[in-house]
Amino acid sequence: MPRFSFAGLLFLFFISSRFQLDFVCVGSRRTKVPKSLITFAALLRSERCFRTPPTPPSFRVILSGRFRRFRWISCPVRDGSISRSGCAYCNRSSFVPRFSSAHASVAERLEEGKRFFARRNKGASVTYVAYFQNGSNTHGAVGEILPRFREALQVSGVQGVVVATRPDCLGEEWLDALTRLAEETFLLVELGVESVYDQVLSRAGRGHNVESARSSIRRLKGLGIPVCAHLIFGLPGEPADAYAFTARTMNDWGVDVVKLHQLQILKGSVFASDYAEFPEQFPLLTPETYAEGVVRFLENLSPQIAIERFVSQAPPGQLLAPVWGIKNDEFLHRLVALMNDRKTRQGIAGQLTPHISI
Repeated sequence: MPRFSFAGLLFLFFISSRFQLDFVCVGSRRTKVPKSLITFAALLRSERCFRTPPTPPSFRVILSGRFRRFRWISCPVRDGSISRSGCAYCNRSSFVPRFSSAHASVAERLEEGKRFFARRNKGASVTYVAYFQNGSNTHGAVGEILPRFREALQVSGVQGVVVATRPDCLGEEWLDALTRLAEETFLLVELGVESVYDQVLSRAGRGHNVESARSSIRRLKGLGIPVCAHLIFGLPGEPADAYAFTARTMNDWGVDVVKLHQLQILKGSVFASDYAEFPEQFPLLTPETYAEGVVRFLENLSPQIAIERFVSQAPPGQLLAPVWGIKNDEFLHRLVALMNDRKTRQGIAGQLTPHISI
């Protein structure tokens, strides 16, 4: 391993943890990047390169005259716990709000967000929930992450917390901690269910199965904690009847809220490479085909389940395909018009499974 100054090591730890790197290679501006796999493999075996730790390290840096502790909340499919490739559709930077500073504390980020929405709401009286979205926010020690949730609740105007995480990141210690938090304030747990088909989850690199999602939802509901399920339609390998079957599965599991997404191919994702090489594996949705599918989903979804999102919109600079050229509200208008034309509504399909509260 090359020799580094303390500052150099600090910088390398920061870069490797921030960008989830497998290797770090050191060279000068004149160092040539290998153009073949053979020479690249030789470079990785050389003294210039070393493998980064499997878990992003915690470390301290001096900022503004005081120590501030950083630890990026990651995912088990990024930090080596399960894999390092990440979910195949994911580009983490697409989840970061434009107004959010990367190195601000939780309270500072919330204040930035409040100022952003204050400009949009023009003095209207607004209350907030703190949304912990990026990464898997129960993947790590309770003693390290839970104080961030409590810090958010100390910010003026914040009246609850939404915690986004994975179904396989809810051990007993975290369930106990979330139960206590739910007794103190409003709490909603969002789970990345994404699909109710094991073969689709495997192709998407999720690293968990359908049973993991079902079990986690039932356990959270049994503790009295409301649950939101994120679902992605259009993933490779998805069956033709996925919309109706997925809705009925949500009824069976007793979720409280769903957020729907259409598959978007994002730059820098695994799917971006796959799409470039095998485009036939990705039957991309159009606004019309997706609206048809969402109608089938809604017709089979219990009216007791709220829909918080119908469609996603990636930042334009990150989206490869499909490019719809319409905004989310326009899609929603089209969806409502389609349902009105067909005189249909949420839950109209017969023999709905009752909403379950356990």
